[in-house]
Formats: sequence, C-alpha cells, structure tokens
Amino acid sequence: MAFSLIFLIFQIIIGAYLSPNSQDKARNFIRNSNIDFFPSLFQEGKFIDVVKNLTIFIETEKPKGVYNNIFLKETGSKSRVIYANKGFIKELGNKKYLELSNGSIVNLEGNKNNSFSFDKIDFNLTQYGSKSTTYPKIQELTNRLLIKCLNYDKQDKLNQFKSEILTCNKDIITNIKEELFKRFYKPIYLLLLSSIACLILFISKENKKFTLYKYIIFFIGIVAIIISEISLRYSSYNIFGQYFFIAFPVFSIFSFNLFAYVRSKKNY
Repeated sequence: MAFSLIFLIFQIIIGAYLSPNSQDKARNFIRNSNIDFFPSLFQEGKFIDVVKNLTIFIETEKPKGVYNNIFLKETGSKSRVIYANKGFIKELGNKKYLELSNGSIVNLEGNKNNSFSFDKIDFNLTQYGSKSTTYPKIQELTNRLLIKCLNYDKQDKLNQFKSEILTCNKDIITNIKEELFKRFYKPIYLLLLSSIACLILFISKENKKFTLYKYIIFFIGIVAIIISEISLRYSSYNIFGQYFFIAFPVFSIFSFNLFAYVRSKKNY
C-alpha cells in the first residue's frame, strides 16, 4: 500500500503535469516548423504523401541534395502533374523552393488536359504544410485551461471564453471532464489494485487451493481494471457514472482493508 501510494503520487505528477507539457512541446515543434522537414522526408523510390495536397516521388538522390527523375502531383482546387529530370531545394527570401529543370507540366481540369515543357522552374514549397495535426489536443492542454473551460460552462458563459488554442464548447466538455478525471483521480485505482494483491497474504501456501486462489485474485484485479476504464468513460456523461467512478475505488479499498484488519485480528 505504501509503495502504491508513492506510485499514485508519481502518476499524478506525470499524467497531470509532465505528460501534457511534453506533448504540447512536441506538437509546438511541429506547429512552428517550416518546410525544412522536406529534405528528411525525401526517400528514393518511395511516394511521399505526408504533405497536404501534394504527392512526391523521386527516383534517386545523386549526389546528395540533388534529386533525379522527380514526379509531383498536386490536388485540391487545381490538379496537375509535374515531371522533372533534376531538382534541388533552395531558399529565396525566407521561402523554400524546389528548383526543377528539364521537365513538363500537365494541368488536369476536368475532361480537358493541357501540358507544356520547361527548362527550369521554381516550385514553391512554402504553401504546403504537414498533414500532422498542428492544433493542441485536449491531453496536451494545461490543467488550468481545462478547469477554466469547465467553470465557464458551469456559469453558462461559454460564449465569453477566450483562448487561442482551445475553442471551449458543449461538444468537448465531456472530453475535458474525462481528461481531468484521468489525470487526477484515476491513479487512485492503483491503491485498489494493491489492496486486491494484499489478499494473497491471508492464504497459506500449504493450502491445496492456493493456486486457485491466486487465479481468483488475479481475475478480481483484471475486473477492477476493466471497471476503471469503463467507469472513466461514463463519468463525464452523467452524474451516476461520475459518482460511481469516484465511489467505487474508495468503497472497495475500505472493504478490502476492513477485511484484512478483521482477518489479522482473528489470526492473532
């Protein structure tokens, strides 16, 4: 129980503070990154489609930084296919361009296609961004911001809530409640699991059914984990689910410890 209490504290610190902060920093790195990630994405003989509305294929990269037999396919409001014999990435005025030489462009417009050749063009890469989600997810937001959103909802003033990284509305309130329960209260189930594990202390190894009792205790622990996950999901939807999620581990821990106390007194 003492060790599980230590782990509970660590779990709250990691889950409520360190994890959201580290995830947000990782997302912030992507959010503030520019097109410099392109050189690391280019791979020989592979179609690269991690960039929105753009698919890239290069046959070879010889020498390093010089791409040979390049195919680009743009989609969206305008669709076109570009082929170039050679190309390389360059920077002009804080913008990234893929300089292409000796190629052709095919514009796709419904049933009508037109094409033309070129000796050299600069393909603007700055207009394209990663498909990765750049806005913060709920699990990456600070506790202060989530609690602030709940307070505005409780006061029925969501329309007055202002934040650059979170749009607080009725659709995400349930997710915010679940996230806060997960960060601050779910770790208490570690105490419940340790209480269940302690039941093995009251069974003698010489008992013929010792192995059976071990499996039963293990099964009880699995059921407790399943209940914690299910009740966490429903804790944010209705008041009954919320009360059950809060009361179940407390009542169970109290019951198991009461059982342990009575058995120890009896054995004494």
